[in-house]
Order: sequence, then structure tokens, then C-alpha cells
Amino acid sequence: MIVHHEVITRTGPDGVRDLELAPYRIIDIRLNGILRLHAADDVPVTVYAGRPNFPVIGSHAPAAAGWSVAEAYRADPVTPSHTAAATASAAFANGVADVKFSFDGLTASQAVDFMRRVDDAVDRRPDQQLSTQFNVFRPVIDDRDAAVGIATAEPAAIADLALDLTHAGGWDRVTLDSASHRVPSLPLMDVLGLATIAHWVARAHGLGLETYISGGMSEQHVRQATHAGVDGVGLGWCLHRCDADAGTADVLDGESVRRVIAARNDAEHSLQGRAAQLLARLQATGVAATGSDAAGVITMWLQAMLSGEQNALELLIRDLGV
Repeated sequence: MIVHHEVITRTGPDGVRDLELAPYRIIDIRLNGILRLHAADDVPVTVYAGRPNFPVIGSHAPAAAGWSVAEAYRADPVTPSHTAAATASAAFANGVADVKFSFDGLTASQAVDFMRRVDDAVDRRPDQQLSTQFNVFRPVIDDRDAAVGIATAEPAAIADLALDLTHAGGWDRVTLDSASHRVPSLPLMDVLGLATIAHWVARAHGLGLETYISGGMSEQHVRQATHAGVDGVGLGWCLHRCDADAGTADVLDGESVRRVIAARNDAEHSLQGRAAQLLARLQATGVAATGSDAAGVITMWLQAMLSGEQNALELLIRDLGV
């Protein structure tokens, strides 16, 4: 299990829902230290740092007040990169295992540039990770090979692009998210589907990336994600006592947490879950990536997992084990 530290609110200072504001806020780093103190070494703590902070426009440049995120980054990539590195370094100093940033609004080439700048400036141990987050409902301008960028807007295409960019930027984990101002958000597993997620995970593991998904999901989606080989699932709304009308979450509901853990455990011990874990381990050690039959092994696993045929899964687990 992982304890995730983030601040999410869909309202402005007056308590009214504000669609102009991103729903995520930066964490309190001292509160994060207290959380790490309580977690000790019993459970990893991860942090969502949200969007990078972009430069404040000077009063002498009123024409620039309407800059987009991409325009602001183009004008000054140093401020958001160094601020993000400082934020992550402070969390890593608390012993946090992973810090995640949103890439909403950045073009593809800017996203890679941002990752490389942060990686150069951050202070962390080798076992502390940096994670990307791409919302599958937010189009990304892919300007890597063209003077005029092409908008990638279809959720599955955004998912594939997220892998390419995270790998090129040298970060460790890639997150797909379906968060929105809708409460709860559309479940990511429902948006992309089990087959798409399974192929996406296999490709990510082949690139040496860990995978994480979040957005509107509950215990049934945890089962599916486990069978697809996903490394981590972010859950929020379904674990809290919530006011759907106000769009606010209250305290954690212990029974809901226990129910989700039980669903995850059951899925891990199923034939589909065991096959998913075994393939992920083989890819992590490079075994599945070096053999001449690597593509065939992955294809067989995906077919068996998606079909759910018990005999095929048993044979696959036996063959993979050998």
C-alpha cells in the first residue's frame, strides 16, 4: 500500500466551485514531514505537487497577461523547472518515495525539456522517483518533429504519447489520470478500457517505466487494473465520506479502504493477477525483452489475460516460470 499526499479542491476562496482553477493545490511541506513521521518505514508516502509554477507577468507587459501555459514556459523555462526541483527536493528530504507533477498545457517538446531540467536540479536518492501525470482529456501538442505541432486529443493516443515523453525525459513513472470537475470523475478504466490499459502497461514496462492510474475509480476498477498489470492505482473519492452536491470529501472511511485492499489481494492471487505480476517481473529484469520470442510471450499473455481462459493462463504461467 501507498499513502498519497495531495490537496484537491474544486472551489475558490469563496467556497464556490470555480472551473477556472485547477482542482489541485501544492501540499504543505511541514505537514508532509508529519505524515512521513507517522508512516515511518511501514508504508511509502508519495506526493502530488500539481502543475509547475509559471512566471508571474510584469505590470509593464500587459499584452502577455493572456499567455497560455506553453507561451509562459517558452518565455521562461527556468522558473517552473527550478521551482519544481526545489519542491521535489524538499519532499524527498522528508523521505518521500515519489513526487508527481502535472503536464497540462505544455507541448510535447516542452514536457521533455521540463523533465530534463528538473532531473538535473533535483536532490534525491536513486530509489526516490519522479512521476509524470497526463490527463487523458487534455490534448497535447506534439511539436517534437514539426514546426507546427499536431494536437493529440484521443485518450488512447495521449496515453501512448505519455509513455514516449516520460521515457525521453528520463523520469521513472508515468501516470494517466481522468480527473475533472465532475464528481466523481469518469473512471479511467472505463474511459480507456481493459484491453487498452493492458497493452499500455506492457509497453511501459518494456520501456522500463512504472505505471500508475487514477481518476474516479473504485474496487471493481482495482481488480481490472491488477489483472492488467498496473503498478499503482490512485483512489480518493470512493475511500472518503463525501458530499457529492458540494463536491467535497470528508474523512477516510476505514471500511471502504479495507474493502479495496481485499479486492486488490483477491485479484493478485487470481490466475490473471499472477500472470500479470510474473510478466512485469520478467520485463523489469530484462528477461522478456532480450529473447527472440519476447513479442510473442507478451502477445500470448495479453490474449490470455483478456480472454480470462483458465487453461491458457495456467499454461502461460507455467511456461513463463520456466
